Amino acid sequence: MELVQHESGALMRAGSWGSFRRKATLSLLVACGLVAAGGTPAAHASGDTHRYYRFVIDSVAPNTDGLSSVNELRLKIGGVWLENSNGTLGSQTHGEVRFGPAVGTSYTATVDVPANGEDLGLLFNGLNDVSWVAGIGYSPRPFGGVAGDVTPADAITAVFDFGLAPVALEGMRVFGDPWANGGAAGAEAPDRFRIQYSDNGTDWTTVFQTDEDVVTHDGEGYDALIVFLFLPPTGAAPHALLVASGVFLVVGIVLSGFHRRPLGA
Repeated sequence: MELVQHESGALMRAGSWGSFRRKATLSLLVACGLVAAGGTPAAHASGDTHRYYRFVIDSVAPNTDGLSSVNELRLKIGGVWLENSNGTLGSQTHGEVRFGPAVGTSYTATVDVPANGEDLGLLFNGLNDVSWVAGIGYSPRPFGGVAGDVTPADAITAVFDFGLAPVALEGMRVFGDPWANGGAAGAEAPDRFRIQYSDNGTDWTTVFQTDEDVVTHDGEGYDALIVFLFLPPTGAAPHALLVASGVFLVVGIVLSGFHRRPLGA
């Protein structure tokens, strides 16, 4: 095993510094409570803007008619949860949506939902009281899995295209439909989902994914936060900058204060 001396003075296995700083960053992320319960973020540089994002439903609570139902989706950009104020979209599955107020800072994207779903006017009207419904078949989860229905892979999505003004999405607030549909409350509300980005509309990278059932239908919505990891470039002074929920946390990983004893000492 080849040992090398890092610029901090620490002796480390050759090539291990990059691995160490990434593990240290992820450990700090967990220790500081920046990973939301029920969700797993992926490493993603803050300030990275992308043209395309999509919300993908992976499963809903058990229901009898194979539907998913979402009252509202709200975006977090620039540290602000943006209110939806689109009252004239109507029953469309493709249209231009404004995120933010009619007067003031806002962002515009073309949004597409499945052709057998309805509709953008319900999903982005700013009201947590009516639903975007996608009528796509579901199947029960495999034996031993958590109760609920699994959707076909990537079949139920809301795709956001910000065109020539890409954005750095920081989160998505998901309001599931509380309707019981003859069973428990939220029978059609999504309980597992992903948020992804793309720069070409074809290749998608996941930046948030639930790893357990979450509640989206309680009236408060579920905040799916995208956690940004800042990793220093190769050769730079070791540090990690974590950004989550608009809060900046700077953590210095200072190795100069501890040195391994020289071999043979």
